Amino acid sequence: MADEDTTGKDRDENGYASYANVDARHFDAEFSSISKSGIGVFICWFNYVMPDIYDRACAYDKAKWDFNKFTPELVVVNLFQNYSWLSKAKVTNNLKSFLAITRQRPNLSLAITRHS
Repeated sequence: MADEDTTGKDRDENGYASYANVDARHFDAEFSSISKSGIGVFICWFNYVMPDIYDRACAYDKAKWDFNKFTPELVVVNLFQNYSWLSKAKVTNNLKSFLAITRQRPNLSLAITRHS
């Protein structure tokens, strides 16, 4: 597992040690991940936000995920870690917009989580 990093290196961005990957290995489940530490639904440290990369095969590539070839049983999106300083209304409105995008795939089960 990743330990708290006080050196400034990005050990906490190890996708293999993420809870999602550890759980997938534990349950012998297929696992695919687009992960980006610090990404947000409407505010981000980067020039893109979660709705921009949600349906991509890779976060840094414009290629789209082909849901006709493989539709996951569950998509887990962990968000809102860094939004405590924003109004609940602003967060809620932007979450609704993001959910509208995800609902374009009617057979997809989605879990939005927030680790605190």
